[in-house]
Order: sequence, then C-alpha cells, then structure tokens
Amino acid sequence: MTSLTGQVEAGTVGNLMQYLALSRADGRLTVLHRGAMQGNVYFERGLVVCIEAKPFRDLAALSAMLGWNSGSFVFKRDVPAPRRTMEMQVDLLLLQVSRRPAASGAEPAHLQLGKDAVLAPAQGEGAYRLSDDQFYAQAGEEVLLSLGALHLWRKLDGASSLAQLAAASGRDVRELVAAAHELLDHDLASYVSLRVADPRFVQELRREAVDLLGPVGEVVIDDAFIELGLVAESLPVSAVEELYAELSRSFPWRLRTEFMRRADALRIMYSLEAPATKNRGVR
Repeated sequence: MTSLTGQVEAGTVGNLMQYLALSRADGRLTVLHRGAMQGNVYFERGLVVCIEAKPFRDLAALSAMLGWNSGSFVFKRDVPAPRRTMEMQVDLLLLQVSRRPAASGAEPAHLQLGKDAVLAPAQGEGAYRLSDDQFYAQAGEEVLLSLGALHLWRKLDGASSLAQLAAASGRDVRELVAAAHELLDHDLASYVSLRVADPRFVQELRREAVDLLGPVGEVVIDDAFIELGLVAESLPVSAVEELYAELSRSFPWRLRTEFMRRADALRIMYSLEAPATKNRGVR
C-alpha cells in the first residue's frame, strides 16, 4: 500500500528525497507534473540507485524534476528499481545537479524512446521539402543516415506519435523507433512528448470497478497504477495493455470477467487498441 502521498510545490522534490534518505527508505518515489510528465526515483537503504523522467535519466532526469513546482507525488515502499545505474547519497546528487551548466541541459535518454514518443524535426518547418543532397549539405558530411531514418525525418510533425506514423505508412513501429534513435543521435530531431490516454478513460475505469466492488474497487485500480509505477492522469497509451494485465491478475476472480468486459468496452470507446484483436485469455 501507499506509504506517502501529497502535492508538489517549489522545492518539494528535493525535500522529499532528503527525507527518504534520512529514513533509509527502500522503494519508489513517483512525481507527476502537469498531467503528462512523470518521474521516478528509486531508493535502496536511503541511497538513490536509479532516476527516470522520460525522456531523461539519472542527473538529467533529476535536473528536470527539481524544476517541477506543481503536481502530486506518491512513495511506494519496497518497489525494486528496474535497473541500477548509480548508488549515491541524495545530498551529493543535489550538489551535482546544482553544478550542471545550464547550457548543457538534459539530453534525451534514447533508451527510453518508445512508440508513443512524439518528435519534431530539428531543422524546423518545411525541412521535409529538402532534397537528399540539400539535406546532407545542411546536416554536414559527417552525418550518414539510413534510408528509414531519412524517410522518418521527412514525416515528423511534432504532433504524431511514432506509432501513428508507423500505422499511416504501413511500417513496423520497431523500425521507426530505431530510425528515431538515429535522428536523435545526430541531433536531427527533438523530443516533444509522450502520447497519453484521455484522462476520462481511467475515470470511467475506476467508476466501473467501484460499481462492482464498492469502495474497494477504487483501491484495486489505484494499487494497479502504483504497482506499475504509472500515474492515472498521464497513462501512456503503450502502457494500457500492461495495466489491463495487472488488473486481470488483481481483480477479485468472481467479478473479473464482468469487469474486463466493461474495461474492453471502454478501451474501444477511447480508441486504445481494440482488444478484439488480442487474446487475453481471462478465465
């Protein structure tokens, strides 16, 4: 169960981290900012072992999170880190972040790039009209892109996710993600955002759970989000299937089939990959 929750104000993230360090905490601190930005800080015995705030990681992620002056937070005990990229004291981390040159900024964590990422071409509007020769003349002789990356660069509009671009072009989304890595590596694209589900989807999902289980239904939904390190107000579209799998495991079995039937209807209503194409195997 949740052990610590609250609202974010200026200075909250740093103060929370210091408190958790003094408490020798083990678990995950999740911070939500402006509905579509989320960061996770993982602690082991009060030491920070991993920080993620897509598309940033580690110091870059912490630098971004320390600038968040609104939103909410939740600390979940005994949640292991997905990876261990450090083992540092909070005070030292905060000192290192304070010394980061402002101009260097936070670099995209390319390993976190997924199908719901939205990118924009770094060359600006109209760049897609350049011929191949003109493109390489502007990008520099040291740049050598695959044909797939060049095609993706022409399609980036700063609004469509990689999954949407893949569907429109009939290409495998994994190819576009790989091509996006190339563009980011060469500073030919910039990260814009993640595509998240309509917040009303989760509200309706919670309402159906409460209808079947009473107040316990809300607890089941909230615990599923906490277990997965997700925040209801900014559910990535790519995480919907993972959320459904977790709810299928955790929902009381006597009402599980009925709840998943209602959840599937909501999924179709909000255009979140029609489950009819999938065999979830709920029993």
